[in-house]
Amino acid sequence: MNSFQKCQTAVLLPPEWDDLAQCVFQRKDFLRHAEQYNPCAQRYYMHFENDELLAGACVYTLHVDLFTFSRKKMRMRMQVIGLPASVSASGIFGKSKCDSEMLIRHIMKMERGVILGLNLLTDLEVSPGIAMTMLPTIMFDNGFEHWDEYLAAFRSPYRRRAKIILAAFENVVSKSTSCAQFTPEHYSLYMQIMQRTP
Repeated sequence: MNSFQKCQTAVLLPPEWDDLAQCVFQRKDFLRHAEQYNPCAQRYYMHFENDELLAGACVYTLHVDLFTFSRKKMRMRMQVIGLPASVSASGIFGKSKCDSEMLIRHIMKMERGVILGLNLLTDLEVSPGIAMTMLPTIMFDNGFEHWDEYLAAFRSPYRRRAKIILAAFENVVSKSTSCAQFTPEHYSLYMQIMQRTP
């Protein structure tokens, strides 16, 4: 018999959750960490059949300002089936596609407002919700010889904004080399930044 459960904190998730998880970002330790350092009303849904965990999902609330770059404000609450971190892993996982889809249908009944499925497997259905990916692959076909030529192709308001941003970096010296020039000194600089990053 199919049953569904909702859990308000990762601490209360059953041990089988980690067995079903497909990557470290879906496991209880990471989810507890996210609750502490990125609280966004996380809650967890589980799909069971005869007390066997078949699928799990993390859902969180995101407040989005639809007019971010305008003086007008229009905040909208969105329920996200995903992980509360900038990673490409899915927030829902299960033993089979069917198990995950049953859990999605249950979540759609339980959650209110706009629902976004983030990084779902491409064939999972979230309708009437919206499916999209985080960190998509973008190919930029650069047909410009020089930066100034690229900048000149902008429409004037964008070119003006770009010049304002560039002015803030006037004193920064940029140097491009091949990857073979990467030295232990460069790696040390990188590690200094990483050690200061929580």
